[in-house]
Amino acid sequence: MRYGTDRKEDSRRQIVELASERLRRDGIAGVGLRTIMTDAGLTHGAFYAHFKSRTELVAEALRFALDQTRERLERVAAQAEPDDRLRAFVTFYLRQDHRARAGTGCATAALAPEIARLDASIQRIFAEGLTALAASVAGFLPEGGTPEERLSRGLAILAGLMGTLQLARALPDGSPSDALLESGRASAIAAATAPWPSSR
Repeated sequence: MRYGTDRKEDSRRQIVELASERLRRDGIAGVGLRTIMTDAGLTHGAFYAHFKSRTELVAEALRFALDQTRERLERVAAQAEPDDRLRAFVTFYLRQDHRARAGTGCATAALAPEIARLDASIQRIFAEGLTALAASVAGFLPEGGTPEERLSRGLAILAGLMGTLQLARALPDGSPSDALLESGRASAIAAATAPWPSSR
């Protein structure tokens, strides 16, 4: 039986979504083709009707995960009042549920330690996604600063959030991990509201 284009596109998207979740939960090595195809209800041999290689799937799943992260965080911020958008972003990012659900959480926090060991094409995809997310953070910052200062601060805040989340996940659930999330939120807000270098 031949399936139409829509059916093939739906299957491809399902494979990418499943792979993006495994990327975040289990790392790059966790993207096993046989397991993903089984989860998608497809045969292992059907993989090559959708992708030329595992590397192509990893690249597309990484793009999907990075875009999903940014879009989700932007939606959360957009629901807050303009002056509260950064706080809403930070609170949503450093929440207990995000700590517990790596598979559907921030792709940058889940994958940053691995990306440096991968080839340049994957690193470029990661860098593009990270820069886009940092630009979103920059848009939530208080007024002022040059475009370069705003993007640099957005990256710095994002790096702090990512590091806090990674460490919180490495600790047993409970007081030390919860306290780290709380202090990470306070640090991010303090960094966001510091005077801009160009205005000093």
